[in-house]
Amino acid sequence: MESIIKNIYDLLYLYDCVIVPGLGGFVGNYRSSYFREEHNLFIPPAKEIIFNKNLSYNDGLLANYISKKESVNYKEAVGQIQLFVKNFKSKLSQYGTVEIGDIGLFKKDSEGNLFFIPNEESSFLPDALGLTTFRFFPLEQKVIPKIEFLDDKIPAIKKYSVRNWAAVGLIALFSLFSTDLKMPTSISQAGIASNLFEVTSENMLVNDKNGKIDNVDEVCNNEEVTVLDSIVIKSKKYHLIAASFKYHSTAEKLVNEYKSEGYSDAIIIDGGNGRFRVSLLSFSDKNKAIATLEEFRKQTRFSTVWVLSE
Repeated sequence: MESIIKNIYDLLYLYDCVIVPGLGGFVGNYRSSYFREEHNLFIPPAKEIIFNKNLSYNDGLLANYISKKESVNYKEAVGQIQLFVKNFKSKLSQYGTVEIGDIGLFKKDSEGNLFFIPNEESSFLPDALGLTTFRFFPLEQKVIPKIEFLDDKIPAIKKYSVRNWAAVGLIALFSLFSTDLKMPTSISQAGIASNLFEVTSENMLVNDKNGKIDNVDEVCNNEEVTVLDSIVIKSKKYHLIAASFKYHSTAEKLVNEYKSEGYSDAIIIDGGNGRFRVSLLSFSDKNKAIATLEEFRKQTRFSTVWVLSE
C-alpha cells in the first residue's frame, strides 16, 4: 500500500490529474502565493489537490508508471492498484479515516459521505520547491534626528572652526621658511583638531578623543546602521528572493549562474532556519523593492519572486 501511495505522490509533481481506478482522481490546481495579514504569514505558491470520486476509470497513467518503476508487467500493476483500493475501502469502513501519506486525509461522516483534506505542507509545484511558509512582523516607523547640511554637502559645524583652518594653513606656510617657528600658546594642534571635529550635538554625531562615535544607539534609535565618515547610512534591508534551498552549495550554484547572466548583485542570505535564500537585488527603500518585484514577475522564470524584509 505504501508503494502505491509513493507512486501517486510522485506523479502529482508531474501531472495535474492522477486517477486511481475504482477509487477516484486527484486533481491539482495552481494557487499563487498570498499573504495572511491577520497572522503576518507569507504563503508560497503551490499546486492544491482536490479529490473527485467520479474520475474512477482506468486511464493507464498510474498502472504504466508502476509497471516501469517496479519492473512488472501491466496486468500485475493493475492487480496492485486493485488490491490497494480494496485495502483502502476496508480501512475507511473500519476506522472512518485513512491517511494517504503526505497527500492528505480521507474521512467519512455519519451519513457515509467521503471527504478529502489535502496536506497543506505538500506543494506539488516544482517551481516552488524549497519555498516554505514563514512569518514576519511589520516594520515599525522610527524617526531619526535630522542632520543639517551646508551647501547640501558639508555637515554644519561651529563657525570658529573656520578660523582654525586658516591658522593651520598659516602655520604650514611659515614652517616652510623657518624651522625655529614656535606655535602660539593660544593655539595648539590638539585644540585645532578638537575644534575641527566638534559638531553641534543636535545635528551630528561627535568623535571622542579615541576616534569612537558617541551615542550611536541613542541617535539611531537602536536601528541597524552603518557608520561611515561620521555619516549614518541605512543598510539595505529589502531583498528580492528568487529561490530558497536547504543546502548552501545549491544556493551558491544558482548565485553564480545569475551573476554570469549579469545579475552582479546576487547574494546568498542565511535565514538562520536551515534555509539559504538567493537574492537577486537588495534595496534600502521598500517602495522601490516592491516596484522592482512587479517588473521581475512579468518574466516567466521570475514569476514567483518575493521580497524578504530583514
